[in-house]
Amino acid sequence: MNKPERNAEPTPDPGIPGKQQPGKEEPTPVQPPPVQPPPDKPELDPIPEELPGREKPHKPADPQGQAFDKQSPIT
Repeated sequence: MNKPERNAEPTPDPGIPGKQQPGKEEPTPVQPPPVQPPPDKPELDPIPEELPGREKPHKPADPQGQAFDKQSPIT
C-alpha cells in the first residue's frame, strides 16, 4: 500500500521564473576553433621532363642470358 504522495518526485516551483535547481548549471555552447588559412608554401621548381644524367634508356634483361637457363637439381 504505497502512498502516491510519498513516491512522487518533488516538482520545481513554476511560479518563480528564472530559478534554477541547486547543483545544476546552464550548459555552455561549445564554440569550434576559428578556421585559419593554410600556410604559404614556397614555389617549387617545375618537374623536368626527363631525369638528368641518363642518356640512354634502360635495356630490359636478355631472356636468352645465363640467368634464365634452366638448372637441374643437384642429385
